[in-house]
Amino acid sequence: MQAVNSSGKVASLNLNSAGSLLTAGGEGCAPSTMTVYNVTTTVVDTEYSQALPAICRRVSVYNRDGNAARLAFVTGKVATPTAPYLTIPAGGQWDSGPVRLAAATVYFAAGAGDVIEIEAWS
Repeated sequence: MQAVNSSGKVASLNLNSAGSLLTAGGEGCAPSTMTVYNVTTTVVDTEYSQALPAICRRVSVYNRDGNAARLAFVTGKVATPTAPYLTIPAGGQWDSGPVRLAAATVYFAAGAGDVIEIEAWS
């Protein structure tokens, strides 16, 4: 699709498959809905998972308690540490920055009784 700007020059508009205008921030608009998950890791070195909302645009993971946590986006990496995975120190956090995850699950392991807080924006 084309439009004419204020200088009279032709400019292209980018549309998605539904015909909506694509903006500089990605398809649609900036993140507007936050979902919070709190998951307790009841058994040490056991893989836990959390499915993220469809079209997730940002993810922050907080390690609330006193043990380091491991984080991955692929199963089988965190219970028995197998690269690649990320380490989140006790009391630390990891943030994805702006992303566009269509259907993602985050996998993590930590100490017994630790709480992992996940903030997902869609």
